[in-house]
Amino acid sequence: MNLQALVQSLEVGQPVAAANLTMFPLLVPGQPGGDAEPGYGGVPYLTLAEALAAALPKGCLLVLDEAYFEYADDPDYPDGIDLVRRGAPVVVTRTFSKVYGLGGLRAGYAVAAPQVLEALLVIREAFGTNSVAQAAATAALGDVEHVRRSVEMNRAEKARLAGALRDRGFVVLPSLGNFVTFDTRAEGRDVFRRLLSRAVIVRPLDPYDMKSWLRVSVGTPPENAAFLAALDAVLPGKG
Repeated sequence: MNLQALVQSLEVGQPVAAANLTMFPLLVPGQPGGDAEPGYGGVPYLTLAEALAAALPKGCLLVLDEAYFEYADDPDYPDGIDLVRRGAPVVVTRTFSKVYGLGGLRAGYAVAAPQVLEALLVIREAFGTNSVAQAAATAALGDVEHVRRSVEMNRAEKARLAGALRDRGFVVLPSLGNFVTFDTRAEGRDVFRRLLSRAVIVRPLDPYDMKSWLRVSVGTPPENAAFLAALDAVLPGKG
């Protein structure tokens, strides 16, 4: 499906015409940069999600991947669960791997209409998330203070990290997640290896045809300082 053509058809109120389409995944925010707009003609996510939910053919589900929902502070960021409550054909997936800090347990959840969840139960793996992960995830849902602290630190440190990279002359993409994406103006994979040799792990984006770009997770102040020091060491004179 041509996504640009899809957005143009939504803008004029046309339904989505796609034979045998049963599921339409939408990553919010966009990947790999975590930007506020998906790039499909500059349409905000909330507008796109609502339009898609209304225009997709009967029997097709809009799947919203909201792994970074808690971090997003943009008014155009959709709350997929609200769409589910309104009866839209939407499945929302969220995770405990990000703001809850339970990445090693591989726990997440889906929100959808009861009949959709019942169908998912039929095809799910017999032994999925283990009982320890389920207990931890249940406890995490009640730890509102941890989520608040994590979101606040991410907001402050993301701004500081992005500013430090811009001060060094790097182009930085706006991000609604817990990471920052920037253009090294060098071979990203090579910079990744050099940072790795200094015990700093970042994500090279050459699989996305962004060969000079890297993505770094937002950490604590000492962790971010260590990253910047390592970056200065492996890219002298780039800033």
